[in-house]
Amino acid sequence: MLGIRQLFFASMLCFIACFFPTITRAQTSTNRLAEVAVTIKRPIGAPRLSDICFSSRWPRPLNSNDPHNTFEAAKAFHATRIDWSYSNDVAFIQDVKKAGLVYFGTISSEMDGIKTDVGREKNYLGRLIGNPELSFLMARGDINSPEYQKIVMDHLRILIDGGADGIQVDDPGMTYHNMQHLGGGYGDASLAKFRAYLEKHSTSTQRKSWGMPMELDGFDYAAYVREREGKVVEPVQALFVAFHRESLDQFYKTIRHTIDEHAGRHVPFSCNNWSSQQQDAFPFKQHFDFWVGETSVQYGLPTAKRIYEKTKTAEALGKVQVFSPPNDGFDKLPTRASYVDLTRKLIATSYASGSATLVPWDVWRRGDGTPRFFGTTEEFGDLFDLIAKQRSFYANHEEAFATGAGIQSRRAPELPQDPAKLVGAGDDILLTLRAVPRDTTAPVVLHAVDWSQDPKPFSIALRHDLFGQSANAAMKLHLYQPGAAVKLLTPEKNDDAWTYFAVLPLRPYGLLVFIPDEQ
Repeated sequence: MLGIRQLFFASMLCFIACFFPTITRAQTSTNRLAEVAVTIKRPIGAPRLSDICFSSRWPRPLNSNDPHNTFEAAKAFHATRIDWSYSNDVAFIQDVKKAGLVYFGTISSEMDGIKTDVGREKNYLGRLIGNPELSFLMARGDINSPEYQKIVMDHLRILIDGGADGIQVDDPGMTYHNMQHLGGGYGDASLAKFRAYLEKHSTSTQRKSWGMPMELDGFDYAAYVREREGKVVEPVQALFVAFHRESLDQFYKTIRHTIDEHAGRHVPFSCNNWSSQQQDAFPFKQHFDFWVGETSVQYGLPTAKRIYEKTKTAEALGKVQVFSPPNDGFDKLPTRASYVDLTRKLIATSYASGSATLVPWDVWRRGDGTPRFFGTTEEFGDLFDLIAKQRSFYANHEEAFATGAGIQSRRAPELPQDPAKLVGAGDDILLTLRAVPRDTTAPVVLHAVDWSQDPKPFSIALRHDLFGQSANAAMKLHLYQPGAAVKLLTPEKNDDAWTYFAVLPLRPYGLLVFIPDEQ
């Protein structure tokens, strides 16, 4: 039994713990940031926080004159995945798997490699519909066509049986998109199904008022539209739109169910989306696990704010937003230097936001005769070297705070105050702070990306109490920059709340790492 003296001291310790919680916190907690960082559940098959995503649209070299090599480039950039490849060559897929890489094969509207009008997309004049920016390809498939559906399913089975981990869908709007933007939707199979849809969703009286026969046996909707030179009344057009939207929804339900059953597992699907597209309005988002956003100056200038917010919107929808380098031609990015400069910032910002950008290699660029872009290790290798060598600063690190570049102090839900601020910096720098949830001994990593054309030195101030430090603690930061030696930063000054660090110009990216055990 405890004596009176021992009971007294035990009571005093309880009193101190109850009425002076800040004292006990300082003794038992390393930092507050790990306590508030929230783990984002990432969909099955989506890239991890430390992954490096690569795309080789076709296995290279294509021939003896092709200077590019898929596996050499993937290794040079430390790739962990191939996320977009049209090849269903089983030998190639097996080589990818032997190299330890994840493989996502691809389906698209332009499949089977044979120029034919069977199961193909048409406009109301009966002309085949293709990709207007890739006119050398065959006509797009009609997703209502059994012939096209068989092409897709045969391709999917080859991919999965060959060892593919998942499927990328190129231009996922397919016939629905063609109908909305290219005058399509009039393939033979779609017309036959629309006739039945029209009969089900309209009355004979309505059809008479629209200038249609009251009974639709043999009705040719394309001829009906031709007679009106493409101008039909709004209720009819609304039914046509609804039909194609429902058709594509059913197409994805069918192929996903069928391939999952064939594989005996959930086969993750990704698809491309555009940088200006609102993800919450994406018509078929329920069918895809993550997105690969094609960035474009022409269709939505990539900025730090846009890349960051698009990543966060995807997270809120239970998705992951990966990015693809700009597909603009020389009219928007006239020099290689301008393309490289924008893409380096895009890569850095995506990782700072908790996402990734495909390695800029084998990138399609818009414009007749515009060559594909193959980035070199001299242009981008330092960025991917940093990510690969410091994977532990990316893996499992979740966002606790973000600010700058138009982002107004985004804090984790339980974070009471801003833990960091930029000092002497314009609005061109994005700062995010990432920690391993509930691991108070793991490094806290601040990602900084400078989008200015002429980077300047600036300072970062940290609230030492939120890092578990006292005002007079000798805090230290390690600065990691692409292609540079690690620098140890010590405070330039302290006050009651903040510790200030001077930071060299970033070109364009830096990791400022706080290691609790070293303080």
